[in-house]
Amino acid sequence: MTESGYWRAAAVLLVLAALALAACDADKKPPATVSPTNMPTATASAPATPTAAPPGSLIADCPVDREICDFALRAEALVRAGDAAALAKGGPLDTAEGVAALRDSLARQLPAVARAPYLASVGCPVSDAAACSPSFGLTFTTLLPMERAQPGDERGVLVLTFARSSGPTAVLVKATEVLGDDGVLAVATGGRSSGCGLSSPSGSGCVPTDFRLVRVERPVIAGQPPTCPVLAAICAYALDVERRLTAGDAAGVSGPGEAGTKLAADLRAVFGAGTPRLVAIGCPFGASTVYCDGPFALAFTTLGKDDDWTVGGRRLAALQFAGPVATARYTGLLALDDPDSREAAITGGIATKPCGIAGAAADGAQPCSAAYFEPYWSMERFLATAPVTAVVARTPAAAPPAGSTLFTAAGRCWACDEPDVALQKHVVDRAGRLTTTTVLESRKGILAGWTIGQLTSTADASLLAALVCDASYCGPMGSQKPEATWRAIWSTDGGATWTEVFRSRAEYAQIASVAAGRVAVMTSSADPGGVVAAYLVSAGGARRLTPPPDLPARWDVALLPGERVAWVPLSEDGLVVGGLRDESGERLALALPPGAAYPRFGMLPDGRVWGVWYQQGQRAGVFGPAGELAAVYALGDLSFAALTSARAGFGTVTRTGADGAVPALLDLDALTVTPLGDPFGSPSLPARARPLAIARQ
Repeated sequence: MTESGYWRAAAVLLVLAALALAACDADKKPPATVSPTNMPTATASAPATPTAAPPGSLIADCPVDREICDFALRAEALVRAGDAAALAKGGPLDTAEGVAALRDSLARQLPAVARAPYLASVGCPVSDAAACSPSFGLTFTTLLPMERAQPGDERGVLVLTFARSSGPTAVLVKATEVLGDDGVLAVATGGRSSGCGLSSPSGSGCVPTDFRLVRVERPVIAGQPPTCPVLAAICAYALDVERRLTAGDAAGVSGPGEAGTKLAADLRAVFGAGTPRLVAIGCPFGASTVYCDGPFALAFTTLGKDDDWTVGGRRLAALQFAGPVATARYTGLLALDDPDSREAAITGGIATKPCGIAGAAADGAQPCSAAYFEPYWSMERFLATAPVTAVVARTPAAAPPAGSTLFTAAGRCWACDEPDVALQKHVVDRAGRLTTTTVLESRKGILAGWTIGQLTSTADASLLAALVCDASYCGPMGSQKPEATWRAIWSTDGGATWTEVFRSRAEYAQIASVAAGRVAVMTSSADPGGVVAAYLVSAGGARRLTPPPDLPARWDVALLPGERVAWVPLSEDGLVVGGLRDESGERLALALPPGAAYPRFGMLPDGRVWGVWYQQGQRAGVFGPAGELAAVYALGDLSFAALTSARAGFGTVTRTGADGAVPALLDLDALTVTPLGDPFGSPSLPARARPLAIARQ
């Protein structure tokens, strides 16, 4: 995967709301007659103040101190349970009138009509945004990040403001029903609110709030469903449908007679002899939050780890139901053919084609609405991968380790599409003194007449590589660029000397993968027809690689241990589709989860393979000897990571409350990320410093 692909990829902000489910009895009535009163419901024995988070829940990258994040998860559990008395305990709202008013706000602003409310952001007073110490606001919502309430419907966002004295103790001082753009921005993008006092007690004046988004990780217990992302009654209904399909009881889902016979035949046509498993719940997508209390769809699959899940309509289908769930009835089975709908059903998100998969939204402007799928069950249920472990702790910014050398790619801005303009070397001696030098810079020194298009490196800096061209712009933006001469140069001595190893005339070129003594270069040309070519470049020269004939139109090349090359088939959106292939076209054992995008691979010193990819944020994985994922880590806001050993990594971490990012060290044993202070930019290139490698002296 090219590094530019990482910057183009957007991490998906998709937070699953949670309600505990109890097991249904074996002699439960058929789904068509299930009543919500028979369904498992969430219960809570509320403590005096929030003291217990849902099992396993955590905020993967806490934007404030850990005590606030832990408290926020405990408060979320009480908000979901509607326990106004426990939320108000010990504060000014702890009166009969105060509890009644809070209970009314919870019911009005966070109605149980689509999904359970979830924690979306933490707000800090701008006057104390760094410490967030005296008070803070917690935003709860039923809105998805990409939606807002329709005109006349201001429900969906509620901010609870807490004051604290010391430690984790805090009391609720007010509940604010946030209307208009402020509420939506707090949920969708974070940032500063123009409203007064959303994170400070009443009477403290008009203090703006700095909202910081959070993403709650809810690990799935092996063999159990995840927490319910929609109405608890729909989740229970879905599990009952799955149990009946597993038992071969199609008539129990659709009704007896001709309806049951037809459903059984439809299931055989789509799934063959396999047993379909529940993978997602689909709701009509509209402008407001009220769209899953009517029709809905349940996505089922028999796909496995070696299957290309983006192609064809077989083995993935939506069972459609007319609601509400109390009187739900089966209405049909739709094999999901379109790549858009297949991706949404597997990984979550909006399916626009065909419309009406889950029915029409009550407030939809069109009679045929898109469907929004919430994943139900994790990918691991039908893919043999390791459970995801979140990297949760962020230690304070630290100086680079003594006796280390860091290499960073410098640029002029984070928000623009300009490529890197210089390679910088930061040497920290044994006494901790830092010396920064510019090794390469566009149009200067050995690159006079040449512009940097891409800088990359192995994780330990054993090989530094640069791709340059003789045009004025060598970046990835624009589908048609003038043909130019491209050169790949590399250094094996920390940037002291450089050797040209590849040269070609092309419209665009990029380094797809780098390993000790090797790089994979991909070129594209407007003549003929945007042909893409891949080359394996070593000290002995460049060898053009021939992709297997059945690869899709888009692909990447990865370098693996043992001088191996892997072809990575991709969809147009950068998702991995099907298994990885070797040069002969045979499938490799490396198994990435469905929904993995823009993967990148490397090698550990012990010969094992590591990978990083985007999947609801960036993740890293270590593969076992048979190609299985032995460990998977959620990396929070690390924008890139390269593992330098079996337990350590190096990447970029976003600076809290500031633009840009800084280098950071990753410890997979302690599950910590340590930012390394300043971005080490020279005075002439201060804006961007993207980490490439770290080496020990």
